[in-house]
Amino acid sequence: MCFIGTATSPHVLRWVKYFVERKHEVSLISLDSVNKVPVSGLKVFSIKSHDFMNPKNIFKIVTLFKTLNKMIAGINPDLIHVHQISSLAYIIPYLRVHPYILSAWGSDVLIKPYKSTVHSFLASRAIKKADLLHCDGIKTFRALENLGAPPDRIVCVYFGIDIDKFSPEKRDTKYRQALGVDNGLTVISTRALSPIYNVETLINAIPRVVREINNAKFLICGSGSLKEKLEDLAKKLKISDHTIFTGNIPVEELPFYVASSDIYVSTSLSDAGLASSTGEAMACGLPVIVTEDLDNRDWIKDGVNGFIVPVKNPDALAERIIELARNEKLRGEFGRENRKIITERNDYNTEMRKMEKEYMRLVSMEASS
Repeated sequence: MCFIGTATSPHVLRWVKYFVERKHEVSLISLDSVNKVPVSGLKVFSIKSHDFMNPKNIFKIVTLFKTLNKMIAGINPDLIHVHQISSLAYIIPYLRVHPYILSAWGSDVLIKPYKSTVHSFLASRAIKKADLLHCDGIKTFRALENLGAPPDRIVCVYFGIDIDKFSPEKRDTKYRQALGVDNGLTVISTRALSPIYNVETLINAIPRVVREINNAKFLICGSGSLKEKLEDLAKKLKISDHTIFTGNIPVEELPFYVASSDIYVSTSLSDAGLASSTGEAMACGLPVIVTEDLDNRDWIKDGVNGFIVPVKNPDALAERIIELARNEKLRGEFGRENRKIITERNDYNTEMRKMEKEYMRLVSMEASS
């Protein structure tokens, strides 16, 4: 198998790791350079992508085409799977290699093709020529159809959550004590501190929450371009005593942070499929509060296993946090339902087995053609 994606992406690494552990011969052509990849047995090749919209890059793109062609010929894979429909995915149809699979991640089919006729043409051609299209949500499925993908060539397989790793059993008082939240209600956000995730709305909701729930603590996990701005906002709102910016949490510790919290919040402006961070919180048995989105509504039923609030509405968010803070029984009911949903619908191993069957089907069809 030859995967094309970003070696620093945890989603790509989790995907390829499954197939390495299943004893397939797996190579990854990475769009970024990495010194070491934490997947033993994975062969990694680095290649630098270029901006297709910049005429100055034309000679670099020609070189990229030749380099990618040479890499794939050297690997000689039975199939190619490209994660994200951009840059190298645009080149694949011109290499005349089959079978190849394209995975739509979100903005690559929801936004980018509509920014220019060049991106629209290249994305549509790659999609129409692909042997299989993969997505993990309603919006990306429809976007693929709009770009010319036959519905019978689209498979919806979720990225999946490791339900053993993310589990209510990972709740641990030592993490709460270390953060100074052992006696309070803990609200956690694990979305990146980037504009699309709109964590500012959560920060703006905190003053109203702490007026009602004075022992509430908020864990703002991760990093991003807005980290300093959000820290300054917390100081300006005089909620620094209630807000903990953890920075990046080691992957092996994240399940303990999530499971040891009481409420999960996602203030994203848009989601394509169920966000991994939301799925992880659900697997840990947490009640979740998420923003209005078509894909979120596929997983969270308002008032059944969580709450759905409008985007950029800190008052509505604060009301729902306060409601859950005051109702431990409701938090438990939501959390148990969420654990059940992820176990039944979004288990990592189950989803990867589905994809493995698709791979084997494609390879068999190619061999018999």
